[in-house]
Amino acid sequence: MNPRQRRGVVLLVLGGAGAVLVFVAIASYVAQVQASLPTMARVYRLADKVPAFNEVTIGILEEVEIPEEAAPPSAVLSEGELEGVVAATDLAPGSILQNDMLVPAAGIRSGQREIAILVSAETGVAGRITPGSQVDIYATFEKDVDTRCAGLLIPRAQVVAVGVAKAQAVPGRAGDILQEEVLPVTFALSPESSRKLVYAESFANEVRLALRPPGGPRERRLPSRCTQPQGVGS
Repeated sequence: MNPRQRRGVVLLVLGGAGAVLVFVAIASYVAQVQASLPTMARVYRLADKVPAFNEVTIGILEEVEIPEEAAPPSAVLSEGELEGVVAATDLAPGSILQNDMLVPAAGIRSGQREIAILVSAETGVAGRITPGSQVDIYATFEKDVDTRCAGLLIPRAQVVAVGVAKAQAVPGRAGDILQEEVLPVTFALSPESSRKLVYAESFANEVRLALRPPGGPRERRLPSRCTQPQGVGS
């Protein structure tokens, strides 16, 4: 092998070694870039609004990827999680769908009606009433300054859904406007009990829920002197 050939071999070896070094450097750089990128999670985002207690269908959802650390812990990750549930409250478009935004769909019997009212989150439920609970519904009425009464309006009302608490403006005793935390509670009631509940929500000073175990003795209904529709005091 003459000197020119030896120089050619040396250059080939050096070129090969340089190519290997360049490949290793590029691979290392790509690995570092990939390691610095956040892990992505696929979640569902609402493309349209969903009213409270309405079914959330896959047709109004869009699947998007967001960084895993930005995904809510309770984010809905699969279509199967939407079976048998409805929106717990009004859902706005653009929201990432989460399991705590959903409640089990009501299972009402023949002849019953599904009816929801807003109840004070502090005095009415205090976080202890859940779908499936049985409650006694009490109401207080004030006919005039000298006539006030409180009593049991509906015993053993079946709760089918409890929504998410939200702030609501209510008039104070001094005429000012106060902020009260309320949440929607849905019941499965007979038509007659539904009528009583609607009346109480409209005209009672306050409606309260009392959690109770199944069974137990019945209590007296509202006294007849209270402001009420025909049949409430019976």
